[in-house]
Amino acid sequence: IDRSSSAELTEAINAMYQYYKNAHVGLVYLADMAGGKSPEWSDDEAGSELIAPSDVHFYGADWKPLVGTHEAPSVAEALAERTGIPQSILTGSSAPSEWCYAARMSWAAHRTTTRIEDQAYCLLGIFDVSLPLVYGEGRRSNLRLQEGTIRRSTDQSIFAW
Repeated sequence: IDRSSSAELTEAINAMYQYYKNAHVGLVYLADMAGGKSPEWSDDEAGSELIAPSDVHFYGADWKPLVGTHEAPSVAEALAERTGIPQSILTGSSAPSEWCYAARMSWAAHRTTTRIEDQAYCLLGIFDVSLPLVYGEGRRSNLRLQEGTIRRSTDQSIFAW
């Protein structure tokens, strides 16, 4: 992604979830996990990498493959506990769109990002919303995300945020 081009950056960020969703498999590197240790997931991860692909394979700190969430409920259980994303989403037995907006917002509630606007932009695909990226607008990006979701759905739970 050419970050110096606002048009290219906007297009890429808006399409990121779909890129992950179209992938046959998602590869996730867990730098702090080797052998039987529990996986950790940093607060600056969006979670799209975990929920959009139809299959996810994990690699530990030694780059040895760990089992995917579909084969090992214990990995999905540990990630669900760490990320707040329901285990049924991580194992592919339910889709994000089956969950109310408030629940989906909660998956990123404690997420920290380098740029405040990315807290909203990381959720665009989860809500199937496209927005122009406006770095420098601060928390207004969250309001624009909410406005976009309201235009797409009658789900009133968005007002809980």
